[in-house]
Amino acid sequence: MCRAKGVNFAEVLQDPSFEGHRALYWVIISRPPPSHYGLVSTILKHSGPLSPEAVAEVRLACLQAGDQTLFNYLWKHPAYGALSATDALLLGATSPTDCVDVQETTSDEVGAFVARFEISQFHKRMSVSGIIMFEFIARGSYLR
Repeated sequence: MCRAKGVNFAEVLQDPSFEGHRALYWVIISRPPPSHYGLVSTILKHSGPLSPEAVAEVRLACLQAGDQTLFNYLWKHPAYGALSATDALLLGATSPTDCVDVQETTSDEVGAFVARFEISQFHKRMSVSGIIMFEFIARGSYLR
């Protein structure tokens, strides 16, 4: 229907016209369980590469929801654009296979958490580009 009317559906999905936010923001805030990421996937698939503003809003929504699992899922999606161009060439993939597992501790230390990283082809990527970027949420903070 959008195509027939000359409307760019990706632009509609990335337009902050729903109470000042994008559709993806509201889906994230509703915190779907991991077994129900279908709507999230569909919106990402049809949004095309997310604009920098949309990526910032994804981070904000995941931070507000406190949902690292969902953020990790979104971060791996090709539309999110987490891989650098160099990493995409080296890995031959459109989405990162890297993984970060964040566990909040019961330590009395303020802001304490444990993060475990699985990095595909770490040595090769560090040799070529010298940097590997990760993003995650822990203890109510966005970390990069």
